[in-house]
Amino acid sequence: MLNRFITISQPSINSICTQIFTSMKIYKKMNTRNPIPERCKREDGREGICVPDDQCYANFTLAIGGDIQGSELRDCGKNKWCCTNDTAPPTITSTDTPGCVRVYEEEEIQCPWCVALYRPGGDVARGQRTASGLYCGGALVGRRAVLTSATCVRAAAAEATWARVPAASDPARRYSVLQKVTHENYSTGTHANDFGLLVLNEDVQWDDGPQPSKGACIGLQSPLEGACFAAGFNMLEDIVMTAVTVRSGNCRTRGRRTHASKDVACGAASVTPCPIVPGAPVVCPTVTDEQGGLVITGVVRQVCIEGSAKLGKIQMHAQWLQLQLQRLGVEPINNML
Repeated sequence: MLNRFITISQPSINSICTQIFTSMKIYKKMNTRNPIPERCKREDGREGICVPDDQCYANFTLAIGGDIQGSELRDCGKNKWCCTNDTAPPTITSTDTPGCVRVYEEEEIQCPWCVALYRPGGDVARGQRTASGLYCGGALVGRRAVLTSATCVRAAAAEATWARVPAASDPARRYSVLQKVTHENYSTGTHANDFGLLVLNEDVQWDDGPQPSKGACIGLQSPLEGACFAAGFNMLEDIVMTAVTVRSGNCRTRGRRTHASKDVACGAASVTPCPIVPGAPVVCPTVTDEQGGLVITGVVRQVCIEGSAKLGKIQMHAQWLQLQLQRLGVEPINNML
């Protein structure tokens, strides 16, 4: 009688096994579609989960480093970012009144939103170990978002970097860099797509009211050509705006092989030595409205060689720049022309 209750027929065993294997296949398929997120730790110490890059927006904050091609700044796999949904660092807030700050040729050319970028030891790649650590330039395009080159971002990817805004209320104040973003198609060889963004840890403070805090005007429709000005620094690390004559295409230098890319331009400087630095903004006349003035149309990619500097065209990367600034919380209407 006991055997009658514990004996299971062969068809029943086969049926149970089939159900188990079927369930395992279904679970595996579901788990592949919706895998359990892997936990990770951000550079600022907060814990998060690894998600695809297109699922990481301002409300979850962007991964520090921002470049999905490398993983040196996070422990997520390829094409994934470490995002947090807890209390994030303060986001960039847009101004109440749409607008931005442009400069005019009729006045002394200044750059109120120019940024000096620093790293320990300075521009080590060129053998220039400066006491201050100045190595690149940039431009404020919001209260704390800095437009620069991907080369400048990558050069100090694993190092602590900070920014100084000479025209701000405290010119000597150090603003720590909290987040770093590089163009996903950036080429270290040709310098194609050489654009990057940095996010500072706090809003830049000004003496002259809220106007400069709106950031620079970016000319998404204005070409990088003709009579323009590029930013740089003198020996005292003051901002210097140098007149450049810009043409499309790479700079031609003797004895050097040039790499062609569609988004490159060459700026012939009006003075020697040329103080232009990588990452610094290039401003050219706007073509989009009646206000006129100079707006950012490019970013310096390399220092001057034989009097000319390689520049990058923003016009060709309008969509990328708008998307990144939107993710960072900068309203495009405030500075896009």
